[in-house]
Amino acid sequence: MQGNPDPRSTEPPSFDDAWEQFARVIANLKDQEAFTWSPKSGRQYNFKIPGHALGLHQELIDGNRNFRPDRPIYLIGITNNTNLTKNMVLRCGYEKLLKKTRQPLFGLWFDDDGYAYLDDILPVQFINEDDAVRMGKRYEQKEIVRIRPNGKYATIKVR
Repeated sequence: MQGNPDPRSTEPPSFDDAWEQFARVIANLKDQEAFTWSPKSGRQYNFKIPGHALGLHQELIDGNRNFRPDRPIYLIGITNNTNLTKNMVLRCGYEKLLKKTRQPLFGLWFDDDGYAYLDDILPVQFINEDDAVRMGKRYEQKEIVRIRPNGKYATIKVR
């Protein structure tokens, strides 16, 4: 996990401020590792590293009174953006997220052929996984991520 700002601050940064920070993260990538990035904290979470999924779950719980600490959090991309530069797809997605959550996220991932995608990500809790999968379908996602309160994560196929 990397970053300095306080994730408990009440307001997420504007798209332009978030992008400025995130562009530095992308510029320093050394390999093709997927990760989720929090604009509020400036932290980068790679779920393959022990403790990172739990760290993101805790950040999201600490920063949102609407999240229950005993339930999984689902990460659902709302864009399928293949452009890794600042663009209107990301701006519109981020601004849409600001209307739904005080904790928008960015996610960088790679498909099986190595092509990079950059998503605006909505963290949400549901009563059951079927609801999360339905939301993933609505945003034309192939997969969503579930993070359990103990930090275990899973990638869930959206059919």
